[in-house]
Amino acid sequence: MKQDFVLKGFSLSKGIAIGRVYYLPRSSSITSTSATKINADYEISRFRNAIGSSKKDLKFLQKSLLQEGKEEVVEILDTHLEMLQDPFITGAIEEKIRHSQNHTAEMIFLEEISHYKKKYSSHSYPFFQERIRDVNDVSQRILSYLQPAKRLQIEALAPGSILIAEEIEPSMVAEVDVKNVCGLITNLGGFSSHAAIIARAKVLPFVG
Repeated sequence: MKQDFVLKGFSLSKGIAIGRVYYLPRSSSITSTSATKINADYEISRFRNAIGSSKKDLKFLQKSLLQEGKEEVVEILDTHLEMLQDPFITGAIEEKIRHSQNHTAEMIFLEEISHYKKKYSSHSYPFFQERIRDVNDVSQRILSYLQPAKRLQIEALAPGSILIAEEIEPSMVAEVDVKNVCGLITNLGGFSSHAAIIARAKVLPFVG
């Protein structure tokens, strides 16, 4: 039995979308794992490969966006690339993996990123809140390569899809093919958020 219902929100990017809803699960569905004994060199190699693949993703995405004339989006992704080169995310985490006895790369990474986000959570200014979203975005991309079975396949969505989620990462909005995705709905996010800025640049209707 079908039932109509109405969701009310604010327009973060103008437009009208009609299509089939696709629900994006919370990013926390990507979980950490541990083992009785690990090979530190192997775990570090996995981590480095995840970092490298994430960089390739973002650089390829920037190249595509530049060809579309979306310079403002490219600048946002520059921030993400800088984070991937931050010694905290690379050297410091590798050092912890090397001295771990039974923690996998993703478990240590999740723990360290959690500490990193707490520093920004203590500030209420919009800049720091947006920084937390950037950290979430980058960390989820890295984790998706450490646990590829749980990687979301946005590119596989059928034409006329409307994404609905608690929150959507900026780089995911940048990756969206507007020929397949015609709208976004989230519970969290504001007009000045990076996700909203990118949606407007792509002329993608967005309600938050």
